Amino acid sequence: MQLLSDLVAYRRAFLLVLALVAPSVAGGGFYLLSLESQLVEDMALQDAQQFSQALKEFRTLYTSEVVSRARAHGMTVTHDYAERDGAIPLPATLSMMLGNRMGSASGVTSKLYSSWPFPWRRKGGGPQDDFEWKALRALHADPSMPFSRFETLAGQPVIRYATADLMRPSCVACHNSHPDSPKTDWKVGDVRGILEVIRPVPPQDSAARSHLRNVVTLIALLVTIGVSTLILLASRLRRESIVSARLAADAIRINRDLKLESADRARAEELSAELETQTHRSQKLEGIGLLAGGIAHDFNNLLATVSGNAELARADLADDSDASLKILKIQKAALRAKELTTQLLAYAGRGQFRRMPINLTQMVGEIGQLLETVLPDGVTATYELSDDMTTIVGDVAQIEQVAMNLITNAAEACKPPAGKIRVSTGTCEVDQDFLDRAILGRECQAGAYCYLEVEDNGHGVSPEDLDKIFDPFFSTKAEGRGLGLAALLGIVRGHLGALIVEDVPEGGTLFVVLFPQSEAALDERGDAAKPEPPPNQTILLVDDDDDVRETISSLLTASHFNVIEAQDGERALSVFAQGNTDIDVVLLDWQMPGMGGEDCLKEILATRPSMPLLICSGYGDNQDIESLLVPGQVLFLQKPFSLDELRTALSVMLSVANSE
Repeated sequence: MQLLSDLVAYRRAFLLVLALVAPSVAGGGFYLLSLESQLVEDMALQDAQQFSQALKEFRTLYTSEVVSRARAHGMTVTHDYAERDGAIPLPATLSMMLGNRMGSASGVTSKLYSSWPFPWRRKGGGPQDDFEWKALRALHADPSMPFSRFETLAGQPVIRYATADLMRPSCVACHNSHPDSPKTDWKVGDVRGILEVIRPVPPQDSAARSHLRNVVTLIALLVTIGVSTLILLASRLRRESIVSARLAADAIRINRDLKLESADRARAEELSAELETQTHRSQKLEGIGLLAGGIAHDFNNLLATVSGNAELARADLADDSDASLKILKIQKAALRAKELTTQLLAYAGRGQFRRMPINLTQMVGEIGQLLETVLPDGVTATYELSDDMTTIVGDVAQIEQVAMNLITNAAEACKPPAGKIRVSTGTCEVDQDFLDRAILGRECQAGAYCYLEVEDNGHGVSPEDLDKIFDPFFSTKAEGRGLGLAALLGIVRGHLGALIVEDVPEGGTLFVVLFPQSEAALDERGDAAKPEPPPNQTILLVDDDDDVRETISSLLTASHFNVIEAQDGERALSVFAQGNTDIDVVLLDWQMPGMGGEDCLKEILATRPSMPLLICSGYGDNQDIESLLVPGQVLFLQKPFSLDELRTALSVMLSVANSE
């Protein structure tokens, strides 16, 4: 078994070395072969340069030594010398003849072309192809730089090498005075035309190629020998070190296993402690939620009876009477009880939110004006409110409670006469690192948020109290119910927000509340008069609690409504079955024995689809109601409610129904 393992290891080592060396050998061979082709091309280019230079030297010599003397003896120098006696060829004509004669054996040709050819060369004396046009433009721009290119002509690779044919001093007078000259203003150094040499690129030299291949073969052989030697040495070292390697591997594995086991144990303990803490918090929140939800229905029904009867009793008394003032205290006590229940439900995340666009900056500014007169002496508040679009979506009353709790808690934490509070709003982009510092909201998504910051210079929050300040009924103050921050936590959670609490270096505490930013347009928040419901409307009141039903019926009757009472859903449907078409609005309790509010609502709408319904409930968790609400037709009203709240809701529904 060990031998098989060693063979597999040797084969892997061989393949690894081969994979590393083979590309280098192949790359070196390819480079040498490409170097061979480059050498051949360089040789062809050099030959073309020498051929072109030779033709230029011959032409210069012929012009200065032969043409000038021939003319001095009266001889004619012309392109058609063969047709005249005593005439000799022009330098250009003789140069081309000599070039073609010299290159006939090797296939080299030469040609002259110009932008201004003589009349007898107009057919072929100008540029004929792309190379010649480009050569003319390039050499006119810079006569000192030759223009060349490798091409394939008639299936044969060639080098085309072009140089500028410059005007010599001995040529200027002749060209300017010749009767057939296309141009008579030549100057020394002007580009008269282009001399092009076309040289075939011969097959690669066999001797050079053979030498190069021999070199590549020799290198490959040496590399193979070297690789084989390395593999043999590696195999021997492998056999000699296998025992020590196995022992070392065993030691490393044991050490790693011990570390992993220790790390797993520590991680398990950490996760267990964190899970226990989270479970404790979750159980505490769930317990409070169940308790709050369980008592909310009955408790709010009792409050509805108390506050409704108190309002009816005050309606029959003078406002300044002793009895009226005592009843007013009862109403205030019922209102405080309602707020207490609302705070408990908010902490448990079961509060009833009426979501709408809210301008956070505007709201905080209004609250600041309200609280300005109730701040303790020696405590000042400064407001840094942003002009940005600080629009969020939420419940107005709940968000106002957050701002008021933070500001009043900050005021109580300050030490007069130098207490200072800073309240600021704005928008910001929040990343995940910032959210990881949050007490609440680590699960929120990074993005655009509106923030409310409240900072004080008070005594701060001790580390041992930081985890307790949001617990229900915990308070560091001598007086207070300890529900302000507890309810705040639930409100922020219910609005998908985040909460951060930090110590201020100079002393004090900073609370930062983040709400997701919304682009929705702000609702107009004016003080317009509330619409009055039309008189003599008929209300079908459905509620299983006799006291609550009697109280609400009295409130409606006092507001000039006609009331038909039903103790449960079945009796409400029987009223409709009797063909009663005078009912304008149904006031429906949600939690009832037998047929509940949801089934009753569906049956009523099946009978009369446009019937306005006002759903009432004393229970906190009414999330199943939200999907059934229809603006203007199906609305929700949380118990206990005041007469004004009831009249406003009915007015909205009746005004919509009458307009249709």
